[in-house]
Amino acid sequence: MENGSQLKEPIYRYHAHISTTRSASDYTVRIIPNYEGISVPLEDNLILWQR
Repeated sequence: MENGSQLKEPIYRYHAHISTTRSASDYTVRIIPNYEGISVPLEDNLILWQR
C-alpha cells in the first residue's frame, strides 16, 4: 500500500494493486489506527469496517 495523496488535513488517500481471480466483493478494506499508546484489538471500536 502506498500513500497516494493528502486530500486535506488529516485525510490521506492510499492505494494498492493486487492480482487475483476472486471478486472485489470477496475482500474487505480495514483501517487500523496507529497511535502511540493505543492497544488494538482492545480498542477495536476505533477500527472502521467497510460494509
